[in-house]
Formats: sequence, C-alpha cells, structure tokens
Amino acid sequence: MFLIVLFSYNFYMIFGAWFCYGIAAALDSGTLDVYIINQLKLAHRESDLQRFLVLSNRLEIIGLLIGSSLGGILYQFIGINIYVLRTTFLAASTLVSFFFFKERMKSFGLQESHVTVLKKQIQESFKELRRQLRLSVILIFDFLTQIFF
Repeated sequence: MFLIVLFSYNFYMIFGAWFCYGIAAALDSGTLDVYIINQLKLAHRESDLQRFLVLSNRLEIIGLLIGSSLGGILYQFIGINIYVLRTTFLAASTLVSFFFFKERMKSFGLQESHVTVLKKQIQESFKELRRQLRLSVILIFDFLTQIFF
C-alpha cells in the first residue's frame, strides 16, 4: 500500500491506497489491549481495568498528537522518506511485541476448534455491546470518525 503511494502518480491508485489504509485503521483490532482487558476481567480487578482504560485512552491521544505533529514537521525535512521511517518503527514495535510480550494462554480442549472459540468471543462481544449503551455509542462514533478522516 505504501509502495503505491511512493511510486505511483495515478490519482486513483493513490486514492485507493489511502482508502485501504483508512479502512485498515478503522478496523484495527487492538489485540494486545483486548488481551490485557480480558485478563483484568478474569481476575475480577475492576479498579485496575478502569485505570488501564483511562491510561490507555490518554496515552493514545498523546501519541496521536505527538505523532501527527512530529510527522508534519519531519515531512518538511525528509519528504516521502517518512514512509521508510514509519516502516522502521512498525518493524521495531512488532519485534518488541513478539519477543517481550508473554501471553498466558487459556488452554482449550481438543474438541473446541479455533472457529468455535472465535464464535464465542464474537457472541460475548455483542452481548457486552447490548449491555453497555455508552460503549455502543463510542464504537459508532469511532467508526464514523475513521470514515470521516
């Protein structure tokens, strides 16, 4: 996708690449966040869960502000090579997560397939969305802002 932006001069190709990027950002899974939230829920540590969510949201906003400001400034100096910098940071964060994040897996029996586990997770997610109206509204606005941007 970023190679298209780097090497293409076709408006529609660049538009398509940025559209795909926007959709990917909107559907970003947040897998590590979900894992930590589920572990806190399983441990019945609601106060820690609330602190984690507040801290996570604050850090995300601060990171977005710093990243967008710094990216705008750096683009003036390094131009299109900002994508090389982005790819380097992406690789570094992936490697840090891969080597230093230790996940304690809940073991499932052999009779439960990954599809069954996924279906249960989706059902539980929809149940939680129905129970918490505020969460549903936040999710809807999050999708709308991603489409807008």
